[in-house]
Amino acid sequence: MPRLRVPSLTLQCRDDAVAPLEVGRWMHARMPADTLLEMSATGHCPHVSAAPETIAAIRAFLD
Repeated sequence: MPRLRVPSLTLQCRDDAVAPLEVGRWMHARMPADTLLEMSATGHCPHVSAAPETIAAIRAFLD
């Protein structure tokens, strides 16, 4: 992961039983070009449970 130089976006749900906050923070700390967004969404599939928040996050990152 430290060699990944491509800008990336890590979307981390605040209440995720599969991947808790520490997982997103761990990934972010190891990817030099990463942007970490801790979403207010819950669950492991924010594209399903919080589609508008996910879409807004991706659009903001791409802009």
